[in-house]
Amino acid sequence: MRCFERLAPVLPGAQGVNYDKAMRGMHIDRGMREFGWLILTGVHAVKDAGGSTPEWHVENVDAEMPDGSVKTLEIFGTDFADFGTRWEDS
Repeated sequence: MRCFERLAPVLPGAQGVNYDKAMRGMHIDRGMREFGWLILTGVHAVKDAGGSTPEWHVENVDAEMPDGSVKTLEIFGTDFADFGTRWEDS
């Protein structure tokens, strides 16, 4: 955080920073609050008890197909960072 404190005054137009996985939640919160920056950082992989990567549902989007039918596209997050999509089974 000290390097960000030194950089902020010389980068008045900065809107964000991309940082490695060393930054944790409390530091991200502080940087966003004090500097007004969007802070993007990787996160460590998370596995459930069975060794699988958990998924989090984000939203479903209805999409009209060329034949006029409507299918639902599921949008989900994995590893807290990656997003995926899949079509719901008809």
